[in-house]
Amino acid sequence: MIRPSASLLGGFGAAAAYFGATKGSVDVVICVQIVLSVAAISAGGFAINDYFDVEKDRINEPLRALPSGDLSLGTALAGTVALFCFGLLLAAPLGQSAFALAALNVAVLASYSHLLRINGALANLVGAYLAASVLLFGSLVAANLTPWLLQGGLFVFFYCLVREIVFDTHDVSGDRAAGVRTLTTVWGRSTAMKAAWVAVGASMVAVAGMVVGGGFQPPVQAMIAAALLVSVALLAGSLRLYQTDESKLRYRAFERHGRTGLWVAMLVVVCAARASTV
Repeated sequence: MIRPSASLLGGFGAAAAYFGATKGSVDVVICVQIVLSVAAISAGGFAINDYFDVEKDRINEPLRALPSGDLSLGTALAGTVALFCFGLLLAAPLGQSAFALAALNVAVLASYSHLLRINGALANLVGAYLAASVLLFGSLVAANLTPWLLQGGLFVFFYCLVREIVFDTHDVSGDRAAGVRTLTTVWGRSTAMKAAWVAVGASMVAVAGMVVGGGFQPPVQAMIAAALLVSVALLAGSLRLYQTDESKLRYRAFERHGRTGLWVAMLVVVCAARASTV
């Protein structure tokens, strides 16, 4: 339920942003706090989403812990509350701004499934914001909102928006049964895929903005652009394959390649931010 790889990706992304925004030496203890805080809150978000979506998961993902009966709803809710509290407890010493963002994200995550039922397209935007906010969180801990990390957050937003849209296309059967209004259930898969490709294009525009406005010399600009475009290519290539083949295999490949591309992008953004800070 807690999606450990995705939760840890958020935690390490936030810690990396702290590293990139910090001038001088980096406090290792703070890095550990950031990783554990963001990972716990992210894990709680995944768990609470499964808690509220158990009925549609009986159709979309019947083997998950809750629809299969391997875990009770009460235990899942208690675990979710514990994860949220643990994450907030670790965020409290990291500064008022960082704690406020963590508290905001907990509130958003707790209401995400309800928001999805009201307007799936808006929920996609919120999901993309939550992914991009890890860079903002690390920057707030460092008390240094660098332009590079803010631009990187915009790139991550559009990158993750693609994933959010595709995830909804995969869950269309359960969403329709539960009356959830997403791009796919309302406008059809073709329109949802077009929206995903628009988001891919927006992520490439964000790459151009970072490269041009980053203040780096041409050789470094080219290296940064190439690395970021590799991450976009991983996403776009797997999106194209899933668009032509809706099989579970293609969907899992899209998830895997999208996550790999996000790791690549995070690494590039943080290294560039560190270089510009130092």
